[in-house]
Amino acid sequence: MKTLLLSLLLCTGVACAALSPRLPPKLPPPNLPRGVVVLDLTDGEAATLQAADVVEVREAGLEELAREDPAVAAHVLAHRVVTGMRVREVLWALTGHPTRIRELGPPGGEILLFEPGRWFVRLGGEGTVVDGGRF
Repeated sequence: MKTLLLSLLLCTGVACAALSPRLPPKLPPPNLPRGVVVLDLTDGEAATLQAADVVEVREAGLEELAREDPAVAAHVLAHRVVTGMRVREVLWALTGHPTRIRELGPPGGEILLFEPGRWFVRLGGEGTVVDGGRF
């Protein structure tokens, strides 16, 4: 009985590790300039992530964003994620919600994982984009 339980526990651990996304092992340098493109999705790729509620909120807030920061608004419309973006702008650019969120330890931050497409966006401790790509 103990052997069966131990075998099941071992198999579960291996299966979870096999399904977990593999992200680049090194964190990006903390001094990346604002506005560096880290993700650039096509309209078709963004459509696979699309959620109606995100599109609705995006359409309502895009005009205000264009007044605040026209460059970021242009990136959002082009489905591009750049360093310095906030979470709201990332969701608007990708037109959907993350599938999973991983919290990072000190100094803070999190990783947003988007599927299908296997995209990730890494946020720094201040809540802005510092890296992104595919996993």
